[in-house]
Formats: sequence, C-alpha cells, structure tokens
Amino acid sequence: LKCCIVHKRKSGCNGKRDRSKFRRLEEMSDATLQSDFHFLEDVLSTVDGGKRLTKQIGANSRSGGINSLVSEISVEEQGPSKKAKVEGTPLPLKWRRLMQQAKERQITLLLMPPGMYRHKSNTSLYHVASELIFWKVEFVVHAQKSKITLKKVSEDSLWIDEWMKQQKDVELESFHFLIKRLPCPANKPLYVTLDKNMTLKQALKGMTIIEYPVIYVVFTKDLDKFPRVIQEIDHGSTFK
Repeated sequence: LKCCIVHKRKSGCNGKRDRSKFRRLEEMSDATLQSDFHFLEDVLSTVDGGKRLTKQIGANSRSGGINSLVSEISVEEQGPSKKAKVEGTPLPLKWRRLMQQAKERQITLLLMPPGMYRHKSNTSLYHVASELIFWKVEFVVHAQKSKITLKKVSEDSLWIDEWMKQQKDVELESFHFLIKRLPCPANKPLYVTLDKNMTLKQALKGMTIIEYPVIYVVFTKDLDKFPRVIQEIDHGSTFK
C-alpha cells in the first residue's frame, strides 16, 4: 500500500486505466474487450441521459433540439451554495457561481458532462472580487478553417477589440461575426449577427451557449452559407 501511495504521488497516476488509449491488436486481451464493452455502454447511457435533459429545457422535435450532448444546470430558486448537478455529479463551486451569474445576465449556459473535452477545456470563470465573468471565447474563421481561442475575455470589454488584437492589417468591413442560435436543428443551423459596438456581456444577453461563446468569422461572399435570424431592435421580436 505504501508503494502504491508513493507511486501515485510521484507519477500523478490515479490507478485507473485510460479507457480511450490506443492499443495494438497484439496487446488486446479478453479483459480489454470487456472493458471496452462497458465503456461503450457508459457512452450510450450518457447519450440517453443527454437526450432526456434536452427535452427538459424545451428542445422538442418542433425546434429540432440541441444535437449536442449537453446538460443544463437548473439554477431556478438556487444560489451558488446549492448543489447543482451534471449527470448526477455535484457541480463544483466554480461552475455553480458561473451558472448563477450567467443566469442573472440573461444568458443560458449549458454544460457538457465533466469528462467531455469541451468542458475540460473551458477556462471561463466568475471573478468574485471584480464581479465580472471572464469568458473563454473561440473565433472560428470560416474561410481559413481555423480557430483562434482566447482563454479569458472580460465581459465588459468590446469583443471586437479582442478579435482585432489577434489580427494584423485586416479590413474589419470585410468580415461578419455570427453566433449560432440555440436550440436549432443540426442540419438547419441559424445564426445571429453580432453588433461590433457591443461589449461581450451585451452581445451574449438572451443567448444560449454551450460551455463558452463560439463566434464565427465570415467573409461577405460566404454569408449566404450562414442562414441568419433577423432581430427587430425596436420591438425586441425575432423573425427569420
């Protein structure tokens, strides 16, 4: 037991096999196949749980649903001290705070199960001292098929300024910045055009996001590939 404890401290090993690690055919055994079978069962169970949860947040067949494995943390009647859960697992304080603060800003934040890469890579947080949310923001440049990731962007900053800091000698007028409206069918996505004069907080108000904001950067010539929701500013109504 002592040797095991020392090994874990030195190597950071948790004693559990990496179930998704590649193994050569000659390295596989009956135990490996059995473990893989149980892993697939767990995946199917998680997918089924995700489908049930999307129904709970109103993603029915008419709206097409959110075709991603997500869970919504209900913060109705809850403060950060309450034990919100994802897939039956108590949510850490960091995420409870972020969920609560996002809700107060009229942002619906959806979280994926803890083991999913998108959740593990989410660096968004609520900074208590400054009372600000710092979002991870991902810019997807359509023409270049590339991504630019910013780990911590203050909600009070102009999001377009954060984009421009990453660029050199670009004409802003050539680009359009869109965010996907959720829920929507995976085969019929709809996008909302972002106002370049807004702060990140203003731009995300009324939006539903999965883990963190993903902003699509599109050239004018490619705009027809992104069906957009037109928002009636004066009356607050939305139509397409």
